[in-house]
Amino acid sequence: MVKLCLMGGLLLLVPAVLLYIYKVTFVKRLAWALGKMIVCLGLAAAAMKLVFAYDHWWLAVVWILLMMSVATVMTLRNGRLKRVSFLCPLAAGVVTAVVVTGLMVAVAFSGLCDVWTIRFLIPVAGLLSGTVIETCGKALSTYYMGLRYHGRLYDYLLGNGATHAEALAYFSRRSLERVLLPCLSTMGTQVVATSPVMAWAVLMAGGSLTMAFLLQVVALLAGLCCSVVAVVVTLYVARRFAFDSYLRLKG
Repeated sequence: MVKLCLMGGLLLLVPAVLLYIYKVTFVKRLAWALGKMIVCLGLAAAAMKLVFAYDHWWLAVVWILLMMSVATVMTLRNGRLKRVSFLCPLAAGVVTAVVVTGLMVAVAFSGLCDVWTIRFLIPVAGLLSGTVIETCGKALSTYYMGLRYHGRLYDYLLGNGATHAEALAYFSRRSLERVLLPCLSTMGTQVVATSPVMAWAVLMAGGSLTMAFLLQVVALLAGLCCSVVAVVVTLYVARRFAFDSYLRLKG
C-alpha cells in the first residue's frame, strides 16, 4: 500500500513539474480536481465496503437508488435543464433504463458467473447509471433547445393538423441522433482510437481474454441500449410536465 501511494504521488508529480516548467496555470484546478476525486472515491469506497460487508439486499437497493438519483441530477445539470419539473420524467427514464438494461446484462451472463449477487449487480448498475449522464444530458439539451429556438416548426405542424406526438417527432429524432452519435463513435474506434478500459482491467485482474473482451462488447451494447431507453422514456413522460394545456412548452 505504501509503495502504491508513493508511485501515485510520483505519477502526479511528473505532470505537475512539467506544467510548472511550461507555466501552465492549471495547478490549482489540478489540485482541486485531485482533492475532489479523492473525497468522492473515498466516500464511495467506504459506502460500498459497508454494503459488501453486511451483504444485505436492502442496503444494495438503497445504494443502487442513490447512484441512480445522482445520475438523474447530473444528467439534469449536463442537459442545462434548470426546471425542477424535469426531475420526475428524467428519474423515470433513468430508473427504467438501468433496471431493464441491467436485467438483460444479468441474463446474458447468467451462464458464466453468479449474477444474482451484490458484487455483480452494483457494478452493473453503477456502470449504466454513469453512462446515461453524458449521453442523455446532451440529448435532452438538443431536444428542448430545438423546441425553444425552432418553435415555429412545432407551431406550424400543430396548426396544420399534426398531433402532439407528430409535431414532436422531428425533435425526438434529433435527440436520439445525439445519443447514437457518441455511442457509435466509441464502438467504431475501440482499440484504434479509444482504449477498451474494461477489457484491460479484467485482464489485469487475472480474467481470461475471452471474458475480458466479451465484457467490453456487452458494456458498449448495454450503454447504447440504456441511453436510448432513458431518452425515449424521459421524453414520453415529460410530455405531461413540459407542456401546458394548450400544448405550448412551459418556461
